[in-house]
Amino acid sequence: EAQRLRDEARRIRSQIDAKELNEVAAAAQEANAIIDLRAFSWSGLFAQLEATLPENVRLTGFQPSEDRSGRLVVSLRVEARRVPDLESFIDALEETGRFHQVLAAEEQTTPEGSINAVVEAVYVPESPEPAPTPDAAAAAPQTGGAAGE
Repeated sequence: EAQRLRDEARRIRSQIDAKELNEVAAAAQEANAIIDLRAFSWSGLFAQLEATLPENVRLTGFQPSEDRSGRLVVSLRVEARRVPDLESFIDALEETGRFHQVLAAEEQTTPEGSINAVVEAVYVPESPEPAPTPDAAAAAPQTGGAAGE
């Protein structure tokens, strides 16, 4: 019986087309990447950016990309009135705890005296909170009742 099963397994393995298997694996990887993008909170990212922009800095361009490690790298084109305003923006990004390796990759002073810069950073999204388990939901205190209930 063991020999029959080994022979059957060998026969099945010989019928697997390696090229087709690789195509299926690539398609599965692409599908997983699409699912990850749908789960990603773009509004959360833009809310973080909006909350960190000082009064004298405005966002003029946004380019997301993925580095070799699969981390999300954001390239932000900004216009600042002064260098301290740009530095304030970079500091505010770092203080969120969501932006890492923040640096001004390019800086140019315009004829009007403002600063055009490209700020690059690695963005780490907030992990979604796990849904409460039924036991945890039952143990949670109930609020909103009338006094004396």
